[in-house]
Amino acid sequence: MSELFANREGVFGAAVDERLLAKLGVPQGSTVKIGNATFELRAILRLEPDRVAGGGMFYAISKAALNMAMRKAGAELESRGIIVATIAPGIVLTDMLATNRPSLVPRSRTAEESVAGIAAVIESLDKSYDGRPRNYDGSILPW
Repeated sequence: MSELFANREGVFGAAVDERLLAKLGVPQGSTVKIGNATFELRAILRLEPDRVAGGGMFYAISKAALNMAMRKAGAELESRGIIVATIAPGIVLTDMLATNRPSLVPRSRTAEESVAGIAAVIESLDKSYDGRPRNYDGSILPW
């Protein structure tokens, strides 16, 4: 069974049709997996100020819209064997994090650790996936 993981930027990045799959060389009947990055709802709502992810109001709005778009896309594409997942990378150590949020550095992980976790979550997805956002470690994200 062939698998495809497409990580798209933007709310409308998950538009998938047979023409796209054919251009990508995805055999008909293959399981296709689409993933996108999100973060915890409490960060969007600013319920815990010390855990607010970077970005301002419009960034949070775009993530909320992306989560809903992916949930709807997953429901619409499920009958075609396409799995749409929303996965949070966790707190990733970057120069920006170290500069702007040094208190989070001890709880952060490397990009390699985050990507490995995300890849494992994507690999584990099957038709039983319920559409709820996941963390990079596979745990369910409150949404």
